Amino acid sequence: MSDAAAPRSFGELLLLRAEKQAGDRAYRFVGASAADSFELSYGELVARAQRVAASLAPHVACGDRVLLLCAVGEPYVTAFHACQLLGAIAVPAYPPRGNRHAARISRIVHDCEPGCIVTDRENLASLTTALADDDASIPAPRRTPILAVEDLLAGTQRFEGSPGVDPLQPAFLQYTSGSTGAPKGVMVSHANILANLHGISRKFEVDGSYRTVFWLPPYHDMGLVGGILHPVFGGYPVALMSPFLFVQSPIRWLRLMAEEQATASAAPNFGYQSCVDRVSAEQCEGLDLSGWKIAICGGERVSARTMRAFAEKFAPYGFDPAALYPTYGMAEATLLMTGGRKGGGFRAAERLQPVGGDEEAYADVVSCGQAMDGHALHVVTGDPPRLCPDGEVGEIWYAGPSVAAGYWRRPASDFSAEVPGAEGRFLRTGDLGARLAGEVYILGRTKEMIIVRGANFYPTDLEEAVAAAHPAIEGSAVAAFAAQRDGAEGVVLALEIRREMRKTPLDEIRKASTRALVEAFDIRPLDVVVLRPSGMLRTSSGKIRRTEMAAGYRAGDLLVWPGDGAGETGTTPA
Repeated sequence: MSDAAAPRSFGELLLLRAEKQAGDRAYRFVGASAADSFELSYGELVARAQRVAASLAPHVACGDRVLLLCAVGEPYVTAFHACQLLGAIAVPAYPPRGNRHAARISRIVHDCEPGCIVTDRENLASLTTALADDDASIPAPRRTPILAVEDLLAGTQRFEGSPGVDPLQPAFLQYTSGSTGAPKGVMVSHANILANLHGISRKFEVDGSYRTVFWLPPYHDMGLVGGILHPVFGGYPVALMSPFLFVQSPIRWLRLMAEEQATASAAPNFGYQSCVDRVSAEQCEGLDLSGWKIAICGGERVSARTMRAFAEKFAPYGFDPAALYPTYGMAEATLLMTGGRKGGGFRAAERLQPVGGDEEAYADVVSCGQAMDGHALHVVTGDPPRLCPDGEVGEIWYAGPSVAAGYWRRPASDFSAEVPGAEGRFLRTGDLGARLAGEVYILGRTKEMIIVRGANFYPTDLEEAVAAAHPAIEGSAVAAFAAQRDGAEGVVLALEIRREMRKTPLDEIRKASTRALVEAFDIRPLDVVVLRPSGMLRTSSGKIRRTEMAAGYRAGDLLVWPGDGAGETGTTPA
């Protein structure tokens, strides 16, 4: 989009796109069958969003929050764009599934205090029930209305006003997984979005031939910004498929790429690994991936092993290894932070030996390229902080117009760090990395965040879910930490057994722990290790030493219960 026509908000961008490309396809929503799929042009999209905006207008004003709890698909997309037309602040979150996610939704409601909640008819009854007790103490006139997007669409009025919002106002709050009591909403402004979308277009060299396919959920930055917002910025068509369809059968992603003649798509590392592991040669018969020019990988640490395996497996079907495009990004910087050169393939350092000291070398780490234009990335270490030279490992600090102002109603200290020798205020990412020849290599995390399938989880959340899974588990002695298997990151659980329940079958404990984690977070642990009483490593103040537990797990040094077969990669009973 030319600077002469540069909008000041995403709502203005949407109206401008509909004005210039009213009849062009915006989105194709892909279902399990052809009968479940349909398309929306930009003109149709804006008309639907205007109807929803008109129906929302009595409930919210410019700057009010609207919590979106719609299922993946057209209702969600329409409701999000309606918020942008109103100048309301969208708050995307996972819709409820039975009683699941209810506690998290409740915490988000209390944190952002939405003017209303928008869901779909399928989830309306369960959501109303889930929030009823939580809302009971609030006087009736102040209770949050819960509205179905299908009913909002039924209105005949259209919101014809201009968004007219301050570019620095949040366009949406991107909630992190958060600690159990305090989820954090990243305040992504209209200016942040437009800067990041512009940077994405430059990095990916978006032109008139660009077409994409996305199956990532819109509740996270990669699916929302990459799959829903950037197509509007670039004015190109996108086909959106539910993540559940991908999980059921990864070949659907590849077939849709071929059917759409798409030039680009994106997924976390686990998406590419799923194709390597679960797509058969028979399923690939007739598959043509020769049109795929940029295969973006991000959202979690990129594995060189996965990139090589994907390229080797799908080269016979036209996939060009040069299309592989590792990236680095996070919600706190809207989405994309770094990337390489389109068509350059991926680059891995076989061995990265940190400068100074006797630290263990990092093997086969992948370059994530350089920072976007107009942004600065530094590797920082020490207290007081100092800039690291090439090869030295430190924390990634990032600055530029894509970086959010902070978390909703929280101090912005992590977004305003300063370091001698570099101008500006920096986002402290909590990620470890190093520079080599001007490119950044992401090595791990200074914080204890765990990333699974592109989603962030705090260990305390996972530990709480497992602590009450079985009476034999010592509730205060559960540790969750990250581990790798076949190039993908997952969760390992280590838990102490109560002395008085030493005769409990260990398989029973492991199965109960696995079931609790699956039910609470849709995560199946890589391993469940049952420890002896007092086998948990703790600080002098009693805090669990998760980093040392993870190191002990890798070294096979944990104090496991005699006879426990867990603790060896791949042996988790489930």
